[in-house]
Amino acid sequence: MSPWIKTDTLDLATRRGKQFTPPKVHIMLSPYDVPDAVRAYNETNRAIIEFRYIKITESRSEYLGNDDGVSFEIGDKTQRIYKIFLDTQKMGECEIKVSLNEGNINSAIEQFISHQESLDKNTAKYSATRSIIKDYADSLQVSI
Repeated sequence: MSPWIKTDTLDLATRRGKQFTPPKVHIMLSPYDVPDAVRAYNETNRAIIEFRYIKITESRSEYLGNDDGVSFEIGDKTQRIYKIFLDTQKMGECEIKVSLNEGNINSAIEQFISHQESLDKNTAKYSATRSIIKDYADSLQVSI
């Protein structure tokens, strides 16, 4: 299993927050919703991108979405994205580079966000996860 890559949580929380008028007011994402590290590894025909957060014990469920080879492990209480699963058989690759599959991953995240919005859930927390995929894509790769 590959080592964790430390993220810049303060930067992720502040640049993905919202600014209001007057300009002195700035809303940040909760530190509980911003991953502090990310890593990629493989497991039984799947490449996995895993996010580490401030620890909260909760059960998790898999969200399948479309049949595009991308699925998620979601916290049942917090709705955090803990893992992104990339089905290597559906993608037909023996080496997964996140930078090359970023479009598929972002599309799946957008679909998940739309699903959450349809349930009237707050989706601001997913901006940090999306940013990590973009910012660390070149460092995240898995050989199968």
